[in-house]
Amino acid sequence: MFEDGDRKQRAERKHGNPIVAKLSESSKDTVGKTPPSQARVLKPSDSPGGETQRLIRSLHTKATVVDTRETEHERGLDASEISAKEPVTSAAEDLSESSSEYSEQTLLEELFPEASSYIQPHYTPRNPYPKLDLPNDIPLVRPTHGDTPKSQRQQMLEAFQSRMEPITALQLLHCSTQLTEMDFRRLVPKGKHIESWVRDGEFTKVIPGRDPLSLERLPFYYLLFKSAEAALAYQNNATRLHKLAGLHRPTSIFSAIPPPKGFLEDGEDLSTVLSSYLLQPTSLKLNLNMVMQPYNPTFRALLEAGGYKPIVPSTGSNGEKIWKVLLHIEGWEPNPLDLYYIFLRHAQDRGLAWPFHDGANSVRKLRDLADFKSRLLATAAPRAANPSKYEARSNSDSQLDSDLNFGFLNSNDAANEQDEGKPAVSQLVMNRLYNRWIVEFSEEGAAQRFARLWNRRVLPAPRFVTWRDTEEVRMVNAEFLW
Repeated sequence: MFEDGDRKQRAERKHGNPIVAKLSESSKDTVGKTPPSQARVLKPSDSPGGETQRLIRSLHTKATVVDTRETEHERGLDASEISAKEPVTSAAEDLSESSSEYSEQTLLEELFPEASSYIQPHYTPRNPYPKLDLPNDIPLVRPTHGDTPKSQRQQMLEAFQSRMEPITALQLLHCSTQLTEMDFRRLVPKGKHIESWVRDGEFTKVIPGRDPLSLERLPFYYLLFKSAEAALAYQNNATRLHKLAGLHRPTSIFSAIPPPKGFLEDGEDLSTVLSSYLLQPTSLKLNLNMVMQPYNPTFRALLEAGGYKPIVPSTGSNGEKIWKVLLHIEGWEPNPLDLYYIFLRHAQDRGLAWPFHDGANSVRKLRDLADFKSRLLATAAPRAANPSKYEARSNSDSQLDSDLNFGFLNSNDAANEQDEGKPAVSQLVMNRLYNRWIVEFSEEGAAQRFARLWNRRVLPAPRFVTWRDTEEVRMVNAEFLW
């Protein structure tokens, strides 16, 4: 009976069932130890095939437990200790068997077998993660409205750009009336390597502020530039020198030590620069501002002509250059011919010869040369023009017609005005033009010497003396016009 069972176990072992093989080997050892009463159950005919193996396994387990209890009871062990000892041995055997069978599998594969079926990709620097393609460059379409109103800033910028003037003007306010062109020329930015090479910031002309009728000097100047960039460069350099001169004021106890002679900063001698700055006192604010554009017609005519009408044009009929001197005599107005002979006699007494441009016709009254309708600015605050006011007719003419001081310039002739009892020239205009003269010279140096010689000098009496010549002392004020 047992031999048949052994043959079947060997057959199972050949077909590759390791569990059945182990159970069969263990059953061999226990069959001999089991009592005859239990051994009779193991008949091969009762449990053929798989059922037989299951029955053999259960009987083998029971027989092993019974044999162990008997052995331990014989040794004097308690039943509780035997029951506690059984599962440990069986669990250790199962763990060793399972570890030997599934040692090649990981814990992730045992717990999540479905996850192990997906092969994770392995990315390297040469094989990076795949990147998503960028969307197509479709321009963003925004709704635009054709009738969108423009802001006030945009309107001002467009108006300024559409009416750009070819000449940019800077205005110096609240300054001395005795400044010359060289005082402004010294402030032009010098070249970085050669001082004689002028960078941006050179002006084309300086126009001193004057009364448009009497040509009396006023405390402001106009500096004309070809571009706004040149005007801005000159303004920045003048502001820098004004601040630098304010730091080294010799009269202030809080100012820094003045730089010594020869001390260079950015290639320029600070001592020379500070000594040549004369535009305004350093204790005051520098008022050098740009004139707003567009210019009104009167101011534009002043810039295009390069000065006031009685001073310019400064050329004769043949194209020769003419230099002019303004005379203001206090007291009664003399005869033009008497005034001319007074100048000649005064020059002969000192061994001089004045190069007058046209002899006796070189001494002329200012009211014969003044252009009243031009109405040039006598104010230090010119305003930008409003083009709507200058469409068909100049606004200056309409204002002149309504001005009482210029009533003699209306369309009616002087004869009709005198018949109506109106004066040909108002008293206010006559007071501004009375006893003012223009003397013309053909040489610049001679005109400058004449102005220095006759300034603040008493006018001598003419050859034929009248009561007007002896009534009071007549003082002469002379100025070279530029």
